[in-house]
Amino acid sequence: MTTICLGRNATRFCPIRNDCYRFTHPTPGRDRFDLPYNFENRQCDLFVTNIPTEEFIRTCAYYLWIRLGRPEGRSEEIWYQAKQSAEAAYGRKRFDDSST
Repeated sequence: MTTICLGRNATRFCPIRNDCYRFTHPTPGRDRFDLPYNFENRQCDLFVTNIPTEEFIRTCAYYLWIRLGRPEGRSEEIWYQAKQSAEAAYGRKRFDDSST
């Protein structure tokens, strides 16, 4: 059975909720459960990361670089685009820290 995390209970918020796929990418129709995060041992048995691995981002960047015609001097721009694409593929939402 697939579940999604509500990321909170009556008094606490899960500290890893923004990095967990079940909290940031809920799907309608799945069962819901309350905070499975254990504050005593600081872990969650139901945690599923939504952070793409560096290897996955590197692979995305490589194929994007090829698709763009192997341009010179655009590595940072291509890496950033690949990172955004990888985060979208992993279901990661953007958490903007800026206060503009």
